[in-house]
Amino acid sequence: MPITGIKLDRSFVAPMADNESQAHIVRSMLELAKRMKLETTAEGVEDEHCLRLVQALGCDRIQGFLYSAPLQLDTLIRYAQEGFPTSRDFYQHSLF
Repeated sequence: MPITGIKLDRSFVAPMADNESQAHIVRSMLELAKRMKLETTAEGVEDEHCLRLVQALGCDRIQGFLYSAPLQLDTLIRYAQEGFPTSRDFYQHSLF
């Protein structure tokens, strides 16, 4: 199966605002993914500061409570049909 993207685990993303080593790891993973033409998703984006960091590093998508709390299936389906909210100044074209 061809790989089309990677997801950066929350254990790397969430602490990067306060931990320079974690930020270097995330930056390196994103740079490698871009060189390989892979789409990227950052898990564990819980606050605006973390959002700005992953945006600055060029991450394609975010996942975390800042974007949305877990949704009921009917709400998820409605969002998928009608379009996802574009709040937080970080537009995502799709879930995947």
